[in-house]
Amino acid sequence: MKNKHIGFTISLLFLSVSTFALSTPIGRDIEFPKDYDPQKAQAIRKVIQDEQFKFVEGIVSHWPPDFGTRLSFEGDARSLNCFSRLYGKFRG
Repeated sequence: MKNKHIGFTISLLFLSVSTFALSTPIGRDIEFPKDYDPQKAQAIRKVIQDEQFKFVEGIVSHWPPDFGTRLSFEGDARSLNCFSRLYGKFRG
């Protein structure tokens, strides 16, 4: 019985390590596709790298089929409205 618990614990450990590898922590940046408009990418980076917005964390998901990027910021309603207004200028 003790061996089953040890085996189960080891299996969970490997599962959690492999799950973590499917998401990568990142800074305040986005890796755009190679064919993405470089001027648009630079304009978006200018907003997300603006120090007036307090950056909390970023993560890239490697889970198929959605390889999404999530950037988290902290702030009040005024800060969110300002961020939304600046970021809302971009389409697509």
